[in-house]
Amino acid sequence: MPRIALQYYLLAALALTLACLAEQSPAQAPQEYDVVVYGGTSAAVTAAIEVARMGKSVVIVSPDHHLGGMTSNGLGWTDIGDRDTIGGLSREFYQRIYEHYLEADAWTTESRQTYINRSSLDPDNARQMMFTFEPKVAKQVFEEMVAEANVPVAAGRLDRSSGGVTMANGRIASIRTEGGAVYSGKAFIDATYEGDLFAAAGVSYEIGREANAKFGETLNGVQVARSTKNQLPAGIDPYIVKGDPASGLLPGVNPNAGGVDGSADNRLQTYNYRMVLTNKPENRVAIAKPANYDAANYELLFRAIEAGQTGGFFKLDAMPNNKTDSNNTGGFSTDFIGGNYDLARNVNYAEADYATREAMNAAHRDFQLGLIWSLQNSPRVPANIRNNWAMWGLPADEFTDNNNWPSQLYVREARRLVGELTIDQTHVDQEDGIYSDSVGMGGYNMDSHHVQRIVGPDGFVMNEGDVQVSPAKGPYPISYRAMVAKQGEADNLIVPVALSATHIAYGSIRMEPVFMTLGQSAGAAAVLLGDHAVAARDVPYALLRSRMIREEQILGAAYKSPDAGISLNFGAVVANNANSPGHALGGIPGENWNLISGDVAGGIVNSRGEQTAVAVNLGKSAPDAQSIDWNAGGFGTILKGTSFNTGLYAGNASSAMFVNDGKDSRVDLGVRVSGLTEGIYDAFVTAKNTNAQLLEQYNVYALAVDADSGATAYGDVTPILLSHGIDVAWRHRESVVAETIKIGANQDLVIVVEGLTAGEMRGFVNTLEIVKLAGPLSADVNRDGLVDLDDFHLIRANFLNNVSLGVSGDANSDGRVDHRDFFFWRSAYLAGGGSLAALNGVTVPEPSLAAELLVFAPLLSHLWSTTRSGQPATREIVGCSEHSRPATTVAR
Repeated sequence: MPRIALQYYLLAALALTLACLAEQSPAQAPQEYDVVVYGGTSAAVTAAIEVARMGKSVVIVSPDHHLGGMTSNGLGWTDIGDRDTIGGLSREFYQRIYEHYLEADAWTTESRQTYINRSSLDPDNARQMMFTFEPKVAKQVFEEMVAEANVPVAAGRLDRSSGGVTMANGRIASIRTEGGAVYSGKAFIDATYEGDLFAAAGVSYEIGREANAKFGETLNGVQVARSTKNQLPAGIDPYIVKGDPASGLLPGVNPNAGGVDGSADNRLQTYNYRMVLTNKPENRVAIAKPANYDAANYELLFRAIEAGQTGGFFKLDAMPNNKTDSNNTGGFSTDFIGGNYDLARNVNYAEADYATREAMNAAHRDFQLGLIWSLQNSPRVPANIRNNWAMWGLPADEFTDNNNWPSQLYVREARRLVGELTIDQTHVDQEDGIYSDSVGMGGYNMDSHHVQRIVGPDGFVMNEGDVQVSPAKGPYPISYRAMVAKQGEADNLIVPVALSATHIAYGSIRMEPVFMTLGQSAGAAAVLLGDHAVAARDVPYALLRSRMIREEQILGAAYKSPDAGISLNFGAVVANNANSPGHALGGIPGENWNLISGDVAGGIVNSRGEQTAVAVNLGKSAPDAQSIDWNAGGFGTILKGTSFNTGLYAGNASSAMFVNDGKDSRVDLGVRVSGLTEGIYDAFVTAKNTNAQLLEQYNVYALAVDADSGATAYGDVTPILLSHGIDVAWRHRESVVAETIKIGANQDLVIVVEGLTAGEMRGFVNTLEIVKLAGPLSADVNRDGLVDLDDFHLIRANFLNNVSLGVSGDANSDGRVDHRDFFFWRSAYLAGGGSLAALNGVTVPEPSLAAELLVFAPLLSHLWSTTRSGQPATREIVGCSEHSRPATTVAR
């Protein structure tokens, strides 16, 4: 291992010993929130904002100095796979950066145009986003977004000793900081780079590189042959005394790779700080020689220069106001290879206690400062090279609370969750199709930085581990299942950063725009988890997708709803059109529409053209009266309007219906849909008179009413305002409403449209699409009021069959009866005092699509003995911290 790192680790051991002698702060009374987000990363910010925007209470418990993680700590040159996959809050962040730099006073040392002329990345005027920025600006934007959402931020590091995370019935009940603050919640989000929360909760995880054979990959494990990029010049002698093996290897050089190509190891890809430098004298702080500078740590640098290297020692990617994002490049650069682990001492950054991590942070900082000092001052560096690099120093206006140095080390990879699904190279390459439960899109290279320095096959020094391969088919979806723990492990936890992926797949996912996207999706999932009192893995994806698309997340096109929705086209003609709000947002299968020009008592078909029990009744209000008379008549239709079929929310607007009492009649139009089964639905309403040339505004009311009720009053219902002009594209809350509503047994769906603008003060509607998102989420799958063995037998009878949402044993309402439904039932059954002994020997018959006979008894016996408490069987004490991990799931 590098000599500079060893010095710091010895100091850390002493600090840890002293810390262990100190008394822990006493625990305080719990602070209760709907969702607790642990971490200070960009994903933590977007997760918390999404929770707040959904109307729930949330807190960010941040162990970091600044909000935003790497995005506010020097990573200003944003790594992007495909800009068109950036949506939601991630897009909003980069748009706010763009807007900031439109202001003249944002430019202090250069003009906007001067910067544009020298930047190869920015700005993106077409998308109104900007992907290069100063750290202090990123920090400011994150803080503004958090403040606008009224999200409280509490500073504190998780107490990783025993009791720092309290579990109850397989769920996280509360977490405690080192300072004694306690936070409880319905759901928890681990938004750290290191995975500290899920590890302390006893959740399974991996560290290091898997063998290629484990997941059928080619880019994982040791990679000597592929390590051709960011490589040292050829022919560098590995020994302290050149040509003399007896003198020993240079610091940080291993005798070999430790295994054949493709084999597993426990090493971490290298970390560094994303240095921010400037060449402006008025804003430049000179870089001093580190107090513990040791020229031996830079012997490879000097030998590389002797071998002919004259430049490219680190990047100088342009940031606004004459600053840089200076990342690693070349064979000896800012990456402190081997500085984040010590195999001989069984220490790695991911699992290390806080004191050891701080020592590693300091070692990385001093290594990089020593690198710059060497290039600027060492007599072993030729004068022309010293002169070329002499102009660079730290910016005086950045990181003013940390000696102008970033506070966040670039932790490219640490622990990785072992979740419901592990994303691997084949998924990134989309070899077996793509996920339909996408929570965001990846697209960057499968990118691993080097992992170690070795004596190569030719006897000279080489770097090992760098892999850079693009996804075979472009952007790919990231499965929700990769963010949730396995059955019985922290059922209310969601992990958007250190998620479940192999080393090489994670190398593609681990980009800051993606983390922001996944954070937002995690926030929405956490709210739904709490609202419906289910485990994270049982959150109905259709509900989550509905929310995310409305927030303009980009999730890909693979999803198709298990439910064949109802598509109603009001007016004089019907034109099937798959590019409509319901089809684009809900993934409705098929294109069949129903023409509605009056009441329809029967014959309504679903989107596949199948007959349903649905009926439609039209009604209207008296002028200025907020009550619909379902016996009232008098409706007009527009035969043909201007079609607005652009974008995600494009509408089938070739015709429309309105009340015929006059354009300024103040009479509202009501649509009542009966015959829907119990569940949660999205109602997509388009209301836009495409022949109008002025601003139009409508109020849309959505409510559920008893099927046997008469007139419908809606004065107490909060409407959604649609506001649009002729030049506005069809967007949510402009021309279309996507409203989620729960329909109970024997209830009807009612939609009311109220005109608000002169010349359109009447009810008016183009289309209504209804998509079922979920049935009742209940272990009582036979709906007899009891959770008992009869429910199990219904699950057994339909095991591995696709069914309608929420029926026939589909407890978690995903349209398929499988192991998740069994576990859903099992948890409720045991909680109610049931016994699994009654199931011994019960088998599940082979369904028509199954390829094997499934026997429940061994499974039940194993699960009862090992996961009843949700805790793993083994715990390892490292220093003062307790690190929990099942021995069979953590790579060593």
